[in-house]
Amino acid sequence: MKIFLFGELTTNNISKLCPQSKLLGKFTIHGYKAYYNQDGKSFLKQESGTEAGFLIDCDGVDLWRLDQWKNVLSLKKGVINEREGIFSYFSIYNYIENHPSNPSNEDDISDFVARFESNKSLRMADLHLLVPGYCQTKPQIDGQAYLGEILSNSIQLSNDREFNSDFLKNCERYALGRIDIKNYDGSHQPAILTLMCHNETRLCVMDIYIPAISTSAHKVLESYCGGILVLQYKGIEFNIESLCSHIGVAQYGGRRSMVFSYEKLEEESMLNLLVNEDVPMGKIMGTHFKNIISNNLAQYDTAEVYATEVTMLEMTDKIENDIFVRMQAQAVEIFFVEMLLLQDAAVSKMYDRVKKEIALERENPLRKNASAVISELIDEATYATMFTDYKQFYYPTVRVSADKVAKAFGIDDIQQKYANNRVLLEQMIKDHDAEISKKENKIKNSLLVIITLLSATKTICEAFNAITKSIYLSISYYVAMAIVILGVFVYFGVRKLTRIRATKKAQAKLRDRTRE
Repeated sequence: MKIFLFGELTTNNISKLCPQSKLLGKFTIHGYKAYYNQDGKSFLKQESGTEAGFLIDCDGVDLWRLDQWKNVLSLKKGVINEREGIFSYFSIYNYIENHPSNPSNEDDISDFVARFESNKSLRMADLHLLVPGYCQTKPQIDGQAYLGEILSNSIQLSNDREFNSDFLKNCERYALGRIDIKNYDGSHQPAILTLMCHNETRLCVMDIYIPAISTSAHKVLESYCGGILVLQYKGIEFNIESLCSHIGVAQYGGRRSMVFSYEKLEEESMLNLLVNEDVPMGKIMGTHFKNIISNNLAQYDTAEVYATEVTMLEMTDKIENDIFVRMQAQAVEIFFVEMLLLQDAAVSKMYDRVKKEIALERENPLRKNASAVISELIDEATYATMFTDYKQFYYPTVRVSADKVAKAFGIDDIQQKYANNRVLLEQMIKDHDAEISKKENKIKNSLLVIITLLSATKTICEAFNAITKSIYLSISYYVAMAIVILGVFVYFGVRKLTRIRATKKAQAKLRDRTRE
């Protein structure tokens, strides 16, 4: 591919950035003007003027690296001379930024190349860091999130085409703008933040999409898995937990990641990637992980797919330099992984809620909203099962892929958690009904006792008057009332002691059941 380069790219740093490319010489174009974006990267705008630069013949790894440098989040390749097949870089947005050139670009390119060269394991890949949860508030769409919109639309298109279920199609997608990942050397890796929210359940999946990653994917995954990844969003630093809180997402289920590699990895590097370790303490020898990389989950011969409980890796040796083509291909895999993560979130949310409600139920079986809570829990259990039905996919290959990836992601364990939820919920309903009946009987008995004691007031008063020959009528009344009140206090004192003992036994029983 012939590429016209200009602005911050000179013959000196072009040879650093694209060492395998052929420099075709100086080149001048008419009808275009050069601008710089906020990152100091040059691009063209079609308007009257002349721009001088260089023409190179670039492809493969060099073209990938050139895209990384230019930052595919804001710039894209476009044709400037269709007859000769010459391309250059343009802004992906309709508005035009006009920043001054960056005098440190020469040093930045040297650092960029050094970082690329030091990364011996994986140089050409797109990453998705996926966090399932519950959407507490409606997020705000960012106007500068073109790539996020393209990705979201591509996934939604796959969703609509592949699902035979209106329940799963009923979701909203939000492009939340650019987010930067802080690298180990202080540099920043640009990424895109998106959010998918299922309307009926409000369960969601947050996606930090890193196209054409220019730093170590192993380091990023290790930090992500360990909860120490540093992110910068709208000028503020976050970790994953604080970012979720900032955009109104409560985390439920396990964080996972997807890696789309456009180069083949050696066995050791692939294993390290799948277990999210940059520099393990030694070579991984366990048969469990050895079996993982010998189990290709792919249903077609276009790629290899491997997965652990934390990461799915799709690997091909065909380099695709068009970011939009890559996103459309990735969307076909992401949409069913989203369903698996929604399943994880649904079961985890239900599990937490059931445990909490059981404790509250033990303390107060007669609370006003108990029946409504149980009804809500039954609905949540139903939703969880709806996310597990792989027959909702139209195509058999997708059903098989979803089933295999689910097992690799540890969804079997989630299913066991759901089974435990169901047992606890059924027991909760039984206990609720039994306690309600028991409490109602106790209340009826208490009312009968109170009525009996009050009716005894007249009898006591009459007896007292008979003895005193009605001389102390008012005194007899007060004496009778005192006896009745004392009787009520004694009765309810005994009731309270009985209730305390019963509560302690119930709490002990609940702790035993929770441990099981």
